[in-house]
Amino acid sequence: MINLSGQWWRRSVFLLAASIIASVTFSHQLLANQLVIQGHVEQATVTESIMGLGEVLAKRHVELQPSVTERVVAVHFGDGDWVEEGQLLLTLDQAEVRAQLAELAVRLADADRQLARLRTLLARGDVSQAAVDEADLMRQTLRAQQELLNVRLARLELRAPFAGRLGVRQVNEGAMASPGLVVTDLIELDEVMVDFHLPARFLSDVAVGQTVVLESSQLNQRDIRGEVVTVFSSLDPATRTFQVRAKVANHDYTLLPGMAMTVRLDKAPRNLLRVPETAIVPMADQTFVYVLKAQADSELFKIERRKVVLGAREPGWVELVSGAELGEPVVSQGALRVRPGQQVKVADQLRQISEFAQ
Repeated sequence: MINLSGQWWRRSVFLLAASIIASVTFSHQLLANQLVIQGHVEQATVTESIMGLGEVLAKRHVELQPSVTERVVAVHFGDGDWVEEGQLLLTLDQAEVRAQLAELAVRLADADRQLARLRTLLARGDVSQAAVDEADLMRQTLRAQQELLNVRLARLELRAPFAGRLGVRQVNEGAMASPGLVVTDLIELDEVMVDFHLPARFLSDVAVGQTVVLESSQLNQRDIRGEVVTVFSSLDPATRTFQVRAKVANHDYTLLPGMAMTVRLDKAPRNLLRVPETAIVPMADQTFVYVLKAQADSELFKIERRKVVLGAREPGWVELVSGAELGEPVVSQGALRVRPGQQVKVADQLRQISEFAQ
């Protein structure tokens, strides 16, 4: 009797072994023929930007108030008027002071005549020098009183301390003005300030004189440029940020106090090494690149895995702080389909265009 079961078992084992050998051979050929796209470790000069949020502030903003208590006789401005430095805004009742000045002018004219007459008599020897000195002292006293009245008269007028735009008028003729009463406010808008905060790690990257670029969703105008004028040296203990102030020309008066602005400050250009971002292979908390090693007398390249430290990122590129050298070829596409030690075929990729390169 023929043992069919034994023959069937031996034949099955043979077929299984042949299948495994064929599969391994096919897999080896497939891996050896794996095609990857190569890139290179490149050098580039980049200008990194620091971003922050800021607020527009008026360079000068004051509340205008009278310095004396007196009745308002004339208001010379309207809501939102533009005024020049020294322009008259408010007149208080000046009748009493002007009357005193008129009386004093008469007395001063008489004192001048008396002094002139005494000097003539002194020349003839008819009066003493003491009489002339007394008359001269009287004249000087009257002149001092006149200067004092002129100061009082000036305080009965309210003038713009600088050129700018007025706010809302808050007083009318006939009202009794007094110190503490806000007549209106005045804002200088020819130049404004922008205050913004940056993280403490950028403290050494910001200096007076640097250019800042401003943008706002409230304006159609873009890339408004200003200049850093102050870098505050103390940090906010709650946020670990420091304050920066920039000045911005505002000749068209589009920037108004209170506006929110996006602030961009460009750091000094620097040289670095970079690789395409597709060449980076993350594993757990580490990152790697696959370096292509040329094989002697062969068109194949051997895969070598390198641990790398990354830096700044820009669209399409990643800074390489350490782990590979300038010019080394790396797998830029297909890195997830290969393993260390594998031999692969390579093709050059088209050079990617990125704003990261200057």
